[in-house]
Amino acid sequence: LEASKTELEDANAELTNLNTHLSQLIEMSEQIRTIEEENEKEAEIARSEALGLRAQAEKHALEIDELNQQKTAFFQNISHELRTPLTLILNPLEELSKEVPDDDRVDLALRNSKRLLRLVNQLLDFQKLSAGKQELKLTPINIAQFSSIASDYFRSACEAKNISFDLTWNDEVIKEHSDYETFI
Repeated sequence: LEASKTELEDANAELTNLNTHLSQLIEMSEQIRTIEEENEKEAEIARSEALGLRAQAEKHALEIDELNQQKTAFFQNISHELRTPLTLILNPLEELSKEVPDDDRVDLALRNSKRLLRLVNQLLDFQKLSAGKQELKLTPINIAQFSSIASDYFRSACEAKNISFDLTWNDEVIKEHSDYETFI
């Protein structure tokens, strides 16, 4: 009987110990469930915020696309508005250049008008490239010749203000370039 009582007390102690562990496991399980629920809520909030940000990004992309279209239309309109009067200026200048071939001022005005028309055409080409309506065609150029032509655009303005202006290439001064039609 005594042995049974000890065994019963030991079994009771073991049962109490198991109850304590079971209570701890249940408590831990509830804590885990609470943490999982909080994580799910946070994940749902994050998903909701991500969807909101995505919608906002899509809206901004549409706005940017609209602005790009407006910019393209603006530059095309401006370019066309500039091209017409430039053409009307160029024709009399070309005739005057033929009548007075040695007049540097007429030659300069003609070159600068052609340059401005070329820049307007390049602006239109750039818009076509941006819109995917034209492919970029790269060609090599003679950099010394190009630099000489570019410097000639500034030579008369420098002379008018008594500014010494020389273009040098490999320590040699490059004189005025005479073949402007290559780049104009």
